Amino acid sequence: MPRVLIAARPDIVAELDRSILKRSGVERMVSPGPEHAFEAIRTARPDLVILGETPGHDICVLLRRVRADPATRMLQIAVINHMPPSPAEEAMLRRAGANVVLSADMIPDMSEESVEQFLDVPLRREVEMPVHFVVWSHVGPDTPPVEGRSINVSVRGLLLQTPEPVDIGSKLELTFRLPDDEVEIRAVGKAVREHPRGDGKQIGVEFLILQDVARDRIRQFVAAPPAP
Repeated sequence: MPRVLIAARPDIVAELDRSILKRSGVERMVSPGPEHAFEAIRTARPDLVILGETPGHDICVLLRRVRADPATRMLQIAVINHMPPSPAEEAMLRRAGANVVLSADMIPDMSEESVEQFLDVPLRREVEMPVHFVVWSHVGPDTPPVEGRSINVSVRGLLLQTPEPVDIGSKLELTFRLPDDEVEIRAVGKAVREHPRGDGKQIGVEFLILQDVARDRIRQFVAAPPAP
């Protein structure tokens, strides 16, 4: 049962209750106020956090705080703006740590399939492994791949530590091997969020193209209990 925590204005909470969260099987929690949102997230340990814009509180500050804390950094976070965000605003929210950015007027028109996908939070597994990638916009005849390292992986994507910044929205060609797996996985991904951490950057990469057999191997790896 997905656990969803909402930190948003009452009108957005009401709209979510009428649409997205009307689906059965969702455990819904509401933060008592934006100033208590981080403590509520850390205490409740939800599968999905929905943040709404609140006067006087900067969502980006909260996003960066959530991503900086090891106990909360892997959460799925959606941000709902009262008005449709501009491309620059959406990029700013994604750089701060948002996985999904919506406007409030999109909520009533979301299809059942979109709602299912929105609430379907995949399992992630922390794993450090080499990941070689090429940014498509930087490709030349002799462009060598860059080596980064994964922080975690799921069937939808991975969190990647890179030695150099990668622009949000960039397409990447990725190759990596799961631990104790000799078969190389190839994928095409998109950089959807970033978080500065030490040297280089941590980039959230969403898989755009991934063969079903590779997705199944990732699914089995994520679900398997860690080795003793």
